[in-house]
Amino acid sequence: ELKDAGLDRIHSGFETGSDAVLQLVNKGVTAREEITAGQNIKAGGLELSVYFMPGLGGKRLSEDNALGMANVVSQVDPDFVRIRTAAVKADTDLYEDYLSGNLIICSEEEKLIELRTLIEKTDVRNTRLISDHMINLLQDLEGSLVHDKAAMIKKIDDYLGLPERERKEFQLARRLRYVNFLSDMPHLQDNAKIRFAQIIDTITDQTEWDKKMNDIISNYI
Repeated sequence: ELKDAGLDRIHSGFETGSDAVLQLVNKGVTAREEITAGQNIKAGGLELSVYFMPGLGGKRLSEDNALGMANVVSQVDPDFVRIRTAAVKADTDLYEDYLSGNLIICSEEEKLIELRTLIEKTDVRNTRLISDHMINLLQDLEGSLVHDKAAMIKKIDDYLGLPERERKEFQLARRLRYVNFLSDMPHLQDNAKIRFAQIIDTITDQTEWDKKMNDIISNYI
């Protein structure tokens, strides 16, 4: 009926396919319900775009977050999976979980490993991964989950293989909107490099660094 009325695409914020993470964030649905809804939408002839939030479950549920989403995507075969990197924003229940220690913020690398797992573990026919938001670290990480898996995994692995200091410099440059892509880094101005070096040398604790990145990207929400 929706298709006949002229609707041709539905965007749905699944966020995760993990029941544990869905419960953590009080989403109000189960993975099974996401699968049923997604399959019904596709059966109705509508285009479907679902959203995934790497890092939403924190460190404890990081792998479960990725594997659960890979399972849901594999069973639904949506047209698109759009990435919206999780940020824990102040004045939310999730932030209270963070303050109480029930949620430990994922690092940028752990969020990318979730994406790598999603890409590797999905088994679909038509789905395309889209990274179309400023909040994503690797915004050019896009492609078919059928034909472009190897290229997307390589892009993630190339970043993860960089020295820690280079990864942190890119995180700052990206998060503070000095660059869009990793390939832009050779053109970074000297004054920015000096500023970033000072920040990197000041924040030596990884937990504090992860919080710093989270606080910056929270501004984009």
